[in-house]
Order: sequence, then structure tokens, then C-alpha cells
Amino acid sequence: MPIEQTTDLLEKLKNVHHDLAECYAHMESPEKKDKVQLMLSYLSAQEKTLAESMEKFKDLANVNTLMTYYSKSPDKEKWEHLASCRISKDISFEDLVTEVLKTGDSYIDILDEICNSSETDSQKKLFKDLLDSATHQRNQLMYNAMTLGDS
Repeated sequence: MPIEQTTDLLEKLKNVHHDLAECYAHMESPEKKDKVQLMLSYLSAQEKTLAESMEKFKDLANVNTLMTYYSKSPDKEKWEHLASCRISKDISFEDLVTEVLKTGDSYIDILDEICNSSETDSQKKLFKDLLDSATHQRNQLMYNAMTLGDS
């Protein structure tokens, strides 16, 4: 496993959000006006906002925490799997929600792994805050999908 600084891990997380935003935006189709289109627009906007917030999060974090090294960061394959786009243009609403929730679970697993392998209290707090936020985002997504699915 590579040795990385906290700032490197935050940059990877930002890039995941950026890649997912691009994936969802690429799948949008102006002629489609159904639940899939609405969900893709919502997801793209949300991921763009999360990528921007990761940058702001880095700006607010303690410099010493950002420069702290991790000796047990998640494997490269986990990062690649997380940012890979596994949806097609003809995906159903239910399949889209399933894939997005799987991606959210993978993201939460990576944050949990980073949090649990944190070597300092400040690292643990930083990634615990991100983990709590990601869990909240996933729950909000599930609620929004259920609401949209019922309409």
C-alpha cells in the first residue's frame, strides 16, 4: 500500500466527486424528461458541489493534519472502482439508484477504512466528519430517490 499524506487522500476524494459528476452529466440527455434524467441532473449537480466542498474542506483543515502521512491508505483498485462509471444511457431508474447507492457505500467504506487507520486524533476527526457527511448524503439520496420513485 502506498504511503500518502492526508492532503493526497483529500485530493483523491475530490477527484472521485469530479469524475462522478462528469459521468452523470455525460449520461444526461436533453430529450429525456423522465425520472432518470431528473436523477442524473441532481446527481451531477450534487457531485460538482461535493468536489468543490472538498477543496474548501482542505482549505479549512489544520496544515499539520494535511501533511500527516498515512501508512495504510486504501488500495489503488478501490479508488479506481469507486470513480468508474458503471451506468449506461438506457439505464432504468431503479438500476440507476441501485448503482448510485453501491457507489455511495463504496465511498463510505473507503472513508471508514481511512478513518480507522488514522494515526492521529486530528486525522481521525477530519475523516470522521467526512464519513458522517457522506452517510448523511447517502441517506438523503435514498430519501430523494424514494420520493421521486413514488411520483
